[in-house]
Amino acid sequence: MTQRKLNNQHFSIPYITCDFVYSQLIHLDISKSTGSDQISAKILKMAAPIIAPALTQIFNLSISKAEF
Repeated sequence: MTQRKLNNQHFSIPYITCDFVYSQLIHLDISKSTGSDQISAKILKMAAPIIAPALTQIFNLSISKAEF
């Protein structure tokens, strides 16, 4: 977990797990349109077991560096 002090208040975002990322990917609604990256939810769901670990590392690195 990373913590930052902002205006004398502590703010923290917990790290996420690979299981959480995986579960979010497999529960995507494939009837929704693609985003600006043009990657469909169907492809993300199919690739979930392979991409979840890498996405978890990226998300947690973003949290730890406080760069979004």
